[in-house]
Order: sequence, then structure tokens, then C-alpha cells
Amino acid sequence: MDSFFRIEGNRLIREYDGEKTWIEPWGENSLRFRCTKESEMPENRDWALLEQASCKVDIKLNGKQATITNGKITCCINEHGVVKYINEKNQILFSERWQDRNVKGNPSALLILWNGSASRTIFKSKRLRIRAGAAEFSG
Repeated sequence: MDSFFRIEGNRLIREYDGEKTWIEPWGENSLRFRCTKESEMPENRDWALLEQASCKVDIKLNGKQATITNGKITCCINEHGVVKYINEKNQILFSERWQDRNVKGNPSALLILWNGSASRTIFKSKRLRIRAGAAEFSG
């Protein structure tokens, strides 16, 4: 494979090992992130999202990483699919850092950094729980 990344219109696409990731603008200063292991991305499924006007984005491919910028937000994604969101002041808003789950004290292979502070993902009986500061999201 020559590259993990390609550009289709205003969409950044990463494909590797049967996984497809799409990052695209969704209104002013925002990005939509979609990922699937299905054979095709459900393209016409916006679920609860409202229709947005088209935005001009800046997409850069650089070998083993790519970036997409829409206004004041940039998403960087590397060859492994690890993402980082940065604002216009080059401050990290959200990032992932992969770690070894076999190391004592690392219950997960993924450490999520939310605005610079660490939060861990916790996997319990088919449920994902993400804790970010005072906010807690469960699914």
C-alpha cells in the first residue's frame, strides 16, 4: 500500500486492515469523524445530525500522517489511526495515546487526553465508559 490516506472531495479518508475512517467538515469550525469495519461506509446515514452547509477545508497528506483543518479546528491522524484535535492556537483539545495494556496499572490500551488531562477508557461487560474531567459519558 502506497499510503494509508487519500482525499475525496473535502473528506480525509484513512483505510487500513479493513477499517475505514472518514473525517470531514460538518459546519463551521467542526469536523465529523466516522469509522467502520463494514465493507462500505453508510454514506447517506446522518442519523441525528442536521444538514450543514459545505465548508472549504485544508487537507495535507504527509506519508504516515494526515491533517484536515476546518476553520479553527484541525484533526491529525497517524498511520495507526490515532487522532489528535488541535485549535487555532495550536493547543491540544483532545488526543489519544496508545499504551501497553500488559503493563501493570494500564487497564486499557488507550489513554485519552482531554484538554491536557488524562482520562482512561474502562471496558466492562460490553460497555464503554469515558470519563473526562467532571463530565462522564456512558454507553
